[in-house]
Amino acid sequence: MKLPMSSLVRVLRWLAGMALLAGPLSSSSAEAPPWKVGDLVRREPALARVAAEGAHWRERLPAERPRLFYRRAELPALRERYVRASGRARAWFDAMDAAAREIVATPVAAYRPPEAFVTPTHTLYDARGELWQREVGNNMVLLSLALLLRDDPAIAARLHETVLTACGYPQWGINWNLIPNRDLAAAHIARGIALAYDLHPALWTAEEKDRIRQVIAARVAVLHDSLYSGGPFYSNHNHVAASAVGLCGVAFMGEIPAAEEWVAAALLSFDNAFHFFPEDGGSSEGVPYGTYSLTAIMEFIEGTKHVLDSERYYRQPHLRNYIAYRLHAATPGFGGVLPWGDAPERDYYGPHHLLYRLASEYRAGEGNYLADRLTFSPRYATHSGWDMLGWTALWYDPSVAEREPIALDRHSASVDVVSTRSGWGPGDYLIAIKSGYTNRYHSHLDAGAIAWNTGGAWLLTTPGYGRGSGEKDYWDRLGGKRWEYFANATEAETTLLVNGRNQRWGLDDRGTIDEFAATAGWCWTGLELSGVYADTRHVRRDVLHRRGEYALVFDEVAADSPVTVEWLAQAAPNATLTDAGLLVAGPQGSLELRPVFPASARFAARAPTQPRVDVDASRLATYALRGTGAGVGFTVALLPRPAAGGAPVDRVEETVENGVRLVTVSGRGWRDAIQLAPAGETRAWRSGALAADARVVASRAGAGGVERLLLVGARRVALPGVEMSFAQPTAAEFYRTAEGTWRCDFAAPAAPVR
Repeated sequence: MKLPMSSLVRVLRWLAGMALLAGPLSSSSAEAPPWKVGDLVRREPALARVAAEGAHWRERLPAERPRLFYRRAELPALRERYVRASGRARAWFDAMDAAAREIVATPVAAYRPPEAFVTPTHTLYDARGELWQREVGNNMVLLSLALLLRDDPAIAARLHETVLTACGYPQWGINWNLIPNRDLAAAHIARGIALAYDLHPALWTAEEKDRIRQVIAARVAVLHDSLYSGGPFYSNHNHVAASAVGLCGVAFMGEIPAAEEWVAAALLSFDNAFHFFPEDGGSSEGVPYGTYSLTAIMEFIEGTKHVLDSERYYRQPHLRNYIAYRLHAATPGFGGVLPWGDAPERDYYGPHHLLYRLASEYRAGEGNYLADRLTFSPRYATHSGWDMLGWTALWYDPSVAEREPIALDRHSASVDVVSTRSGWGPGDYLIAIKSGYTNRYHSHLDAGAIAWNTGGAWLLTTPGYGRGSGEKDYWDRLGGKRWEYFANATEAETTLLVNGRNQRWGLDDRGTIDEFAATAGWCWTGLELSGVYADTRHVRRDVLHRRGEYALVFDEVAADSPVTVEWLAQAAPNATLTDAGLLVAGPQGSLELRPVFPASARFAARAPTQPRVDVDASRLATYALRGTGAGVGFTVALLPRPAAGGAPVDRVEETVENGVRLVTVSGRGWRDAIQLAPAGETRAWRSGALAADARVVASRAGAGGVERLLLVGARRVALPGVEMSFAQPTAAEFYRTAEGTWRCDFAAPAAPVR
């Protein structure tokens, strides 16, 4: 078949948009480092790296400080940029100045032992981390940056006082193994001191410098040792520690004998991390922890690039594709993020500074587009610190023109999450679909889970952190105690529950999104979930989204003996049961959950059964459909109801013929017919002169007959003037023009045409 030129243009534009936002998901990955790659960095390779590269680092040390972030010759231009800033740049600098004034007006935090922070909801186990010290280190960063831009005796005095006060703390927190100076609090303070010491050398007397070096030498040695025996490559704790150790290594090189080994260990740690980081920009720990990790990574790159050539990390696809990952994780109206795992529905750090810096590096206007529309300050999280305003002001690049995103759907394969939406505005909705490994740091047993956000409000939700997060058992993911908490359990997700049991939580247990097809009008997601359910032979969930109108969730469970299957819905607390199903209202619109198959299915309220219920009823309410048998299936329609105007869908009905599901969805002036074959199979479909062999066929008919046609897993299609066959199953949307001809948009690069 030869497509008309206008159709080719549409195809190319669509694919260009998908490539622009999705990035090179299967392109060149990070080169494997020449040493053994694993979860830990070892001392022998670090010492070998010092021997091989140490002379190069020393040669690149400038004769005069600073060494970190800027050369001395760059500082006059930096100050000139600050003075002449206008528009958005001026607003960010003004916000940075206001933050500096607030820090100056607030007393430096005096040391208080962990016991002083114990409350009915904050255990001693939790308090021992002394995470309040992170704010102290963050304040040092903001004051150091502000003092680079203008001379201010009050800022200088407060920076001086903060550093020396922190040096007097008896310890900088302890880690899970009760080792002082070995985790996040130590990293934040060490990094803050490194910046203050290096960027403002005239601020310190000889005696004070000696005191700072003694404290840093002793405490960063412990933090550095954590890179040899600490957390794995994907942990935010690892990234934060490696960044602080590397920044201290450059700042104190030549003054503390161990500094060069610190540098080598940090480089090995990040080489190891980037080797494993997903190319699509995703984070296995979720969006909030991803921004925390990436802040540490970006500070390391920017802080050490003049000495360590660390800007080479910008060649990594993970960084290049982060903007797309964060963009598609945004809720409508840009006020929140995807809620999966241990996470609030917001970023922990920024992410304005990250988006601006990466947009500048890659000339990617989507980064500025998103950052400029975020509805919250970079200091959004209560513990994020004012330092984010400093990096936001310094990394904002007004020369990058905003570019509105094209694609509305994305599959982040690394974390196995699909986000599909009606649009980006505050009146739009987002559907998030979760799969992937069930047992990772900060993960929940949520394979197959669905969440729905309308206008920034989660109508189908997920618990995030439970109250038990301050308890040691909450983190016992390998021993199994973690999965006794309701917040982490399968029954707290909008997914399937079989025989009342949690999904499997072995390190290799996972669900897999094995089908994803997005076009202008539709998005199809197929999930293979057999690997996470006990007592079953086969479990599958498929989701069809007709943009702006409805979504259909198809579920199928097969077992060798009868099982009880529950279709769980985690709804906002204001949900109400109706004759048709479940209705959840939000400020910008509502969502109806309507059981379609079996016709007798009805939602009922469900109480938690986990032994540790750590989520209040004020956060979510659970409802369930229930079925029992060796084969259990459900179909549920998710129907958005706009705040203004009527619902777009009138009726949804389903029949089953020879193992094929046939669903009709009717609205005003249109009728959709969906034919769904079992996974891996194709079935013939015909409507008048139209025919296809495909796994999924969704047709839209108006007064003049079929107008649009979505095919997933297609092998053949025959339309008037169009006949195609494919060597591999292919997804595409066909639509009829006003002239009566048919055009095609492929959902992904098409398989070879025979």
